[in-house]
Amino acid sequence: MNKTNLWSEPKKISKHDISFFQSLVRNNWPKNNHIFSKDKKIINFYYNFKNNKKTNILGLYKKSKLVSAMGLIPNQNWDSKLKDDYFIAFLVKSKKLLSDSTFIFLSFVYKKIKPKFLAVCGINLNTSGKIFQRLGKIELFSHYYISNPNLKPKISKNLISYKKKIFIDTPLELSLKINNKLNKLPISTHCPIKSKKFFQKKYLEKPFYNYFIMNFYCANKLIFFFICRKIEIKKYNTKIVRVIDFQGIIPNKGSLANVLTKYLIKNNIEYIDMLCHGFSKDILENIGFLKKKNNQIIPDHFEPFTGKDAQLNFSILINKYKRNMILFKGDGDQDRPNII
Repeated sequence: MNKTNLWSEPKKISKHDISFFQSLVRNNWPKNNHIFSKDKKIINFYYNFKNNKKTNILGLYKKSKLVSAMGLIPNQNWDSKLKDDYFIAFLVKSKKLLSDSTFIFLSFVYKKIKPKFLAVCGINLNTSGKIFQRLGKIELFSHYYISNPNLKPKISKNLISYKKKIFIDTPLELSLKINNKLNKLPISTHCPIKSKKFFQKKYLEKPFYNYFIMNFYCANKLIFFFICRKIEIKKYNTKIVRVIDFQGIIPNKGSLANVLTKYLIKNNIEYIDMLCHGFSKDILENIGFLKKKNNQIIPDHFEPFTGKDAQLNFSILINKYKRNMILFKGDGDQDRPNII
């Protein structure tokens, strides 16, 4: 029992009590319009994909009333073999609760769940930012893109495009194949750990968005792929493609600029972009992606579309792996719907 507030230790919210969680969100979230307050399908997808008796939402109760909640998204949500990797994805507390409950939840996770990998993507610096800064460094995702040289920009600003065939002298130009089915998983040496079943269940069979795979080959061998989503902004009559997740090993030499520029031109897509972290220095630029600069604008929020530049942060709280860590916007719930 907490010494100051007479609340119980955090516990996982039962699937039958999701309505109490929704009520907590509805009554305490700014603007009162969070998708969790309206749609149980999204809650179940991210926090109880297997329809277990208990969800992966931690609840804090005071006199049997839910007063705060934190969403935990383990990769095992989509593949039971992936037991060690977790993302903190949501925090809400009652307006009547004067103290911050974040530390209580984190203490429970550290002591009882004991993840091998724990991260949070998308931190509200005005609420829980100070706590995450004490536990782990808060950084911004790097932003990379390739733009269409044949289209006038409609939602992006000041992007550079490849107007001519480049990397002519490079010994390696990767080939691209696009499909909606995952036939093979390329070798990977990074964490968090993901599997074929994980990609299938979280993305390719996902009921909310239509994802597709960009497979990249060298000498007919699959070396890596991107999980992608095409986004149409009807108000501006334009389309973009965002890379949501990744698997494989990106080569030190090669070119994607030619093949992806051709793809953008053929499909009338304004640009392809990715928010990511963890690749070795300049590896993405070496294969043709351009790193976004401060004077350039690439929007991030599309539901609704705001036009605001992407500024997505993250913090790594626990990492016990002895391998390189790579994060993408798809980790946790950063690519979940905001409008149904």
